[in-house]
Amino acid sequence: MSEPKIGRALASSLHQAINELMPTRVEFYENWLTPGRIRQGTLGRARLGAVISFLRQEGETYEAVVRRAGRYTANWTAETIPSVERGLLRRLPRRLRIRAVLRTAGRLVGHLHEGSQLDSMVRRGTAVVEIDGSVFCDVRERAAAPLCGFYA
Repeated sequence: MSEPKIGRALASSLHQAINELMPTRVEFYENWLTPGRIRQGTLGRARLGAVISFLRQEGETYEAVVRRAGRYTANWTAETIPSVERGLLRRLPRRLRIRAVLRTAGRLVGHLHEGSQLDSMVRRGTAVVEIDGSVFCDVRERAAAPLCGFYA
């Protein structure tokens, strides 16, 4: 059984955020986030898990890095949605648009890294979203602060 792979958008955005917010630490993190593996799409969950684990030790910088990486990933992946699909989403009635956007978001989350899944439920115009198998949210012990800032 092979290790689940990490999508290039997620790995690239995390590398970019580290580069911008922690320029003196880039060389350290490139031991795991190697540009060659990012380009080839062969970065595994273990390497990304190591990066995230070390980032959590950096204190407040962790939250800033993962939020920025999440913003970059959202922008880059939204740009990959075909313009026809985006146009159709805009024209749908609100109720159907909410469900269609959640379905599209679920597809995008699945492409970020194998094993992650977005579950959603809509009741009375309010969406409840749960992300399973996220490398950002899964930890062994209870955390004092929320760790899923990547998806915020």
